[in-house]
Amino acid sequence: NVVFFAFVAYFVCLTNLGNFSLQNILPVKISDKKFIHILVIFLNILLAVWMLDLGVRLSKKGYFDFDKFEMKSEFGGISQRNYPTKAVDFLVENDIKGRFFNDFNSGAYLVGRCYPNIKVFIDGRTEVYGPKFFEFYQEIWVNGNVEALKKALEKYRLTGVLFNSVNKEIPANLLKYLYDQKDWVLIYFDYDAVIFLKDIPQNKEIIEKYQVDLSAEGKKEFDLFRLGSRRVTPYQQVHRAYTLETLGFDEAAEKEALEALKISPGYAEPYKILGKIYGKREDHQKAFENFRIATMIMTHKADVRSNLALAYEKLGDLDGAIRQYKIIIRQAPKSPKGFFLLSRAYARNGEVKESLEYLQKAFHLDTMAVRDTLEIGDIFYEQGDFETAMKCYSLALGSQKGLEKVHNKIGLSYQAMNQIDKAREEFQKGLGIKPDDEEIRKNLEALEEEVKK
Repeated sequence: NVVFFAFVAYFVCLTNLGNFSLQNILPVKISDKKFIHILVIFLNILLAVWMLDLGVRLSKKGYFDFDKFEMKSEFGGISQRNYPTKAVDFLVENDIKGRFFNDFNSGAYLVGRCYPNIKVFIDGRTEVYGPKFFEFYQEIWVNGNVEALKKALEKYRLTGVLFNSVNKEIPANLLKYLYDQKDWVLIYFDYDAVIFLKDIPQNKEIIEKYQVDLSAEGKKEFDLFRLGSRRVTPYQQVHRAYTLETLGFDEAAEKEALEALKISPGYAEPYKILGKIYGKREDHQKAFENFRIATMIMTHKADVRSNLALAYEKLGDLDGAIRQYKIIIRQAPKSPKGFFLLSRAYARNGEVKESLEYLQKAFHLDTMAVRDTLEIGDIFYEQGDFETAMKCYSLALGSQKGLEKVHNKIGLSYQAMNQIDKAREEFQKGLGIKPDDEEIRKNLEALEEEVKK
């Protein structure tokens, strides 16, 4: 609809430009009407030229088709960079039927190509689904809420799932959950999507024919000689690598990432993936080297820089980590993440004043971030600084969630300082909020046993 809007908007702009007085915006008053008319015509011509130039530049915007080894315009048919074209080809060619979970951006495409075989979970008609259903969908796809996904699978009797990976990474929680379920089987894996089918009689034949074993998934060879010196983005290799790494197939993910670097050594995403893989292997030097390169390429990406900072931490260079976190704060002063990370680094470095200062700023930006606040308190607790730990825990009392955990942590701090009555009171407050919390109950029982001794 944007194309049609732009067409109409052009004439609206012409009308508006012809009906307001330039005298109100020009620094000097002009009385010659002929000059004003000429100026308006000139401005309209500039607008038309700008729109034409923009159209030409957009028409040249494209992507590399790895199957045909040629560049394609974003406007030349269905874009492989925007839609799960191969995954849907697979559904159509195999005449697969069922009710599918899908993301918002894939809905209309699935309807257009697979109806009536495939009944979609959601498409672009938000007026049909309504705000409550859209929020429910967001809880699944944006927040990665596994419980919400389980509810959707059961409530709507879904028999298939298409997780689109062509625009963004698939939420890790959802992907891991479905992959681990015995009654859901992976039948399609590639750069654009993964497809699961429910293990029911109507899907038996397709499952037996196409079940994917990712442990045996090999790197897809790429013809670098045919590519030559053309500069392309290795999006297929990177998307496959992200999915494989999420599911724990790090060796296969590493091969895909290294292949992507052969295709385009200046692309940041493969370095991010390799950094994560080496970090999991506890090879923090290699993780640092890859995150460093990724940060040099993507200087304004907070997640890349925070990974670099974490690598500094793992290598024992807390000062280096602090420098990176300060850059993150300068780049995103309204994001709480950088402040929490900086507070944590100062805590590990034993700098109490600075840690508390940035923790307060972080919590002010996000009063629901109880877990992050308690994590910093735990660092001081493990260092034996129970008073500072309690200051951190007490800050979290300003939140509206997880208060039973906060009272439990404060209780443990009082207990460590041998203030038994106050510790007991905090444990009881926690049980008052959540009576079935086993951890708090055990802590209270252990406290009473200690008193008896």
